[in-house]
This record gives sequence, C-alpha cells and structure tokens, in this order.
Amino acid sequence: LRAPFEMSPLILFTAATAAPTAYNGASGRLRSALLASYDKGVFPWEVAWEAAQADGPERSGLEVEMGINFHRVHSVDVVNHATDMIVWYRLRWHDPRLVWNASQYGGVPTLP
Repeated sequence: LRAPFEMSPLILFTAATAAPTAYNGASGRLRSALLASYDKGVFPWEVAWEAAQADGPERSGLEVEMGINFHRVHSVDVVNHATDMIVWYRLRWHDPRLVWNASQYGGVPTLP
C-alpha cells in the first residue's frame, strides 16, 4: 500500500503468537502457564478498571509507548506534500495477564 502518509501497522505479539518451540524446564512451564488461557484479542478490562480505581481520577487510559524507525525513503514530493517510505513502528504496553513470580519458575525473569 503506497499512499501519502498512510501506514499499516505491523504489531508483533511475540508472547502470544510465537511459533511452537520445544521449551524445557522452567521456561517451558512458564510459557505454558502464561499462554494456557491467554486471548490476544481480548483486552483485560477488569484489570484496567481496578488499576484506574487505585490510581484515582487522574488515570484516563492505557499508557502505550511508541517507537518509529524510518527504514527507507523512496520518494519525497514537496509540491504535492507526499512521501513514499517504509517505516517500522513498535508499540509497547504492560499487559497484566503476562506477569509472573520469577521465584515460582526457577528465577526466569523474561521469556525469549
């Protein structure tokens, strides 16, 4: 899709859609436990509501961090105010359904 100022997001849900891989030990148990009932298409509204109540009336939504990388600029048309480029962007947020106690899983702090 090439149109001025249109971007199609490519969002990678690595924890939720990773290809099946043989994980052994604590990492395998953790991955299985986290993803057993995880539905990437459903936002945890109950958790967000509880967090909003705990933070008070100032909280108004979910904090999302966005990064953008301009990979390649194909053309810039100054007269028509249009550009053709490839950009990658990354969205990051905290999903409370993917939290665990590392001591229960052999001290595993993160998953690959």
